[in-house]
Formats: sequence, C-alpha cells, structure tokens
Amino acid sequence: MGEIREDMAVEDFLEARPSSYALTKIGNGEYVELWYFSPEGCADAQRSTRTDADDTYGISRMGEMVTLRSVASVQASKRVVQDADITWDQFSFGYKSFIKYISRAGWPVTHVQALLKFFVQLESSRYLQRPNGQATVLTYQARVRRQWMDNIKANNPAEAPIFNIAWINDRLMQEMHAELKDKADAAMQQK
Repeated sequence: MGEIREDMAVEDFLEARPSSYALTKIGNGEYVELWYFSPEGCADAQRSTRTDADDTYGISRMGEMVTLRSVASVQASKRVVQDADITWDQFSFGYKSFIKYISRAGWPVTHVQALLKFFVQLESSRYLQRPNGQATVLTYQARVRRQWMDNIKANNPAEAPIFNIAWINDRLMQEMHAELKDKADAAMQQK
C-alpha cells in the first residue's frame, strides 16, 4: 500500500470507472468493447456494482492455471453494445478513456501509441463526410481492432503478424463503405 498524503484531500471530481469485467480484459491484454469506457458503460458498471459480501465467485482460467475470480470481473454486461453499433459520441469518449486505462494497465507504449494514432485518424477520416460515413468508420475500427487484438493474443508472428494498426487501409475502408451502402440500399428496397 502507498503512503497517505496528509496534506491532500480527494479531488473535486471522481472519474467514472468502467466495469471490473472491462478492466480485467485490458489487464489481460484482451479485446474489450469501447462501450464499457463510454459514459453509458461506466454508468452501467456503477449500477451493477456489488458489495464484496454479495459477490459471487466463478472459476477462471489464466494460462495454465485455474483460479477463483469475482463473477463481476468475468461476466460481460447484458447491455453491452458491439463496437460497430456504438454511437459516435460513445466512440469518441470511449476510446479516450480506453487509452487511459490501457496505459494504466501497463500495455507497451508502442501499442498504446499505435492505438491512439488509429483512433485519432479515424476521428478525422474523410469518410465521415459521406453517407453512412460514421457507420463505415465504426465498422472499420471494430473489425480492425478485433483482428489486431486477435493477432496479439495469437503470439505467432508467422501466422498472425501484429500489423501497425495506426496505418489506415483505405482499400479495406472502401470495401466496408460499399458493404454498408449495399445493406442500406437493400433495406430501402424492402420497404
């Protein structure tokens, strides 16, 4: 435990915290939806907080070991919104909070910086000015970030190289934009 600062009071503002589940995921270097880091996700975590006396424990596997963990730290929220379906505000707020928490969790600086560049570039993407632009960018970030995290977890550079996520693949973005346009057109024809 750290030492108490006798000359210091609590700060004027207490930041909203993501759920134990989300913090466990980033602590383990695993993919977790940005929604958990949005105001709605943090509010959900606050509503779901339990006391230690009420907590339920479950079995969790960590590498070769099996441990008992709080169910709150291994159970996803029933209200979670998938990354491709979050609102633009949830994305914008969520990624900033996500970056802060992965830094605190001790992720490698190169990974944190690459993700930050990735998110900042997406926030200023030229696709945002097109019809379905936000949906395109949100779909791109959801799929690409999940693939990046899968490659990191695979830990096999020959089969799943850890690409530089900060490099935006315009051809892939175009394909996703066309896919979403086709879906929107098909939905309009069904009406």
